[in-house]
Amino acid sequence: MNIDKFTTKFQSAIADAQSLAIGKDNPYIEPVHLMLALLKQNDGSIAPLVTALNVPVAKLTSELESMINRLPQVQGGNNTQPSQQLIRLLNQCDKLSQQFGDNFISSELFVLAALDDNGDLGKLFKQLGLTKEKVTAAIQNI
Repeated sequence: MNIDKFTTKFQSAIADAQSLAIGKDNPYIEPVHLMLALLKQNDGSIAPLVTALNVPVAKLTSELESMINRLPQVQGGNNTQPSQQLIRLLNQCDKLSQQFGDNFISSELFVLAALDDNGDLGKLFKQLGLTKEKVTAAIQNI
């Protein structure tokens, strides 16, 4: 995975997710950290995408925060690193980028990658009625 292939906004969200995990004393940066960071970005593309999919941003934000609050915590640890699940999703983003013929990996691809995953974020998206087809169509319309 080459971080230079991520768009500037996506790189910024990854840094914000790391900061969020550190602030919550989580030993790993999980996909839910990154999704929350993407939702909270100023001028980001994910909040408008979620809105276009008829998912209330406030509800999704609340669900993500609840999920983060249930994650394990380590006091005094300052070695926060990406979880295996997050690395898997970021690699899936790279694969999707190549399939679409994109030179860069955008934030929207993270949402698509999560829909292919059976982790907590993928399950949440499915509970909210999101599908790959709906997300792909919404991305094309935004």
